[in-house]
Amino acid sequence: MRRIFGMILAVAAVPAFAGDAAVPPMLGGVVKSDKWTMHRAEGTEEFSGNVRYRSDQYEMRADWGLYNRNTGEFRTSGNIDGAKRWPDGALSRARSDKALYRMKEETALLESDAGRLVRIDHSSPVYGVWNSVSKTAFADQNARFARLEKEVVITSTSSVAHCDSAVYRYSEDGRHALFDLYGRPVITGVHDGYDYAVVGDTAAADIAMDKFTITGRVKGWIRPAAGSRHGASRSFY
Repeated sequence: MRRIFGMILAVAAVPAFAGDAAVPPMLGGVVKSDKWTMHRAEGTEEFSGNVRYRSDQYEMRADWGLYNRNTGEFRTSGNIDGAKRWPDGALSRARSDKALYRMKEETALLESDAGRLVRIDHSSPVYGVWNSVSKTAFADQNARFARLEKEVVITSTSSVAHCDSAVYRYSEDGRHALFDLYGRPVITGVHDGYDYAVVGDTAAADIAMDKFTITGRVKGWIRPAAGSRHGASRSFY
């Protein structure tokens, strides 16, 4: 259940080495680019033009990258597109304009630019399909925690959630991945023959977004979906 962490890290965490040299065992694979420049005084390596990375599990493309050997930071920018294949057949993909990976802390930050949003897509034979857009996406591998910030929209096969921020975390028993939604989240969708719209101060949802709890000044409605034989509509304020 480390889906979103691996997804964000796949986009940001490409260790930078010149030409076709092998990257460290952490990921395996090679990094390529049109141009490579070593800045010895600064302890950095710069990659320009068609920066690309591939291994058995990861793929990444960007326009530019800079690796700092002193700090262990790797920055990329421009049309970043990364993907990770999981052993169970799932596929994760993330796209952003800028990314920063801190190797020592094992954290990654994806950011949008020029009005575009960070987009994350995930498809799984177990958990189905969901995707998100947001201004930023941050992941901490060690804390098993990720946060989506600003203009967040999370879409699954049954529901759509709009909120100011969302936290991806594990349940207390460590067996289930959950979303916590903040900033008066609005959730709409269709489930078990009903369609619904509900808003509250906060919400918690499973990763498939088909089970959720919403609290604080809850308002909304539920009604039979088109073609359903269920009873009358209900509203609550």
